[in-house]
Amino acid sequence: MTVLRLDKVGALHPTRDFRGDARYDPDEVNAYAVSHPRHGRRIFDDGELTAEFAKLMAQGKGRRDAVMELRITFARADELHAEWMRGNEFAVAQASRMQEHARNEERRALAARERERERRRVHVRQVMREALKGLRREPTR
Repeated sequence: MTVLRLDKVGALHPTRDFRGDARYDPDEVNAYAVSHPRHGRRIFDDGELTAEFAKLMAQGKGRRDAVMELRITFARADELHAEWMRGNEFAVAQASRMQEHARNEERRALAARERERERRRVHVRQVMREALKGLRREPTR
């Protein structure tokens, strides 16, 4: 329902300005929206939103996942993430461990690529030696 329809059915209680225009209290509109979810989508108040965001972070999901699941903006996800990091002393350690793990994985992948390159170089050298051995043989008389 629109705010005007809610006003007509008496669900909202606006104040009138000097021209007679209705001024709606944002807290009242938000409270109505929270208590009356639309199309099966739940609207969270700040505490619920923060709790849902924290659950997603605890599951190892990222801010992008939170934006999609909670239907919030990236800016709001960044705010919630900063708040979550401040409020969760283990999160800082976890983030640090995750970064270190990513660096270690990158180092391992680089070392594996180097080993593969060296293996190929050795193989090419062996193939070339074998080919050259065939060319150096003296013809039989």
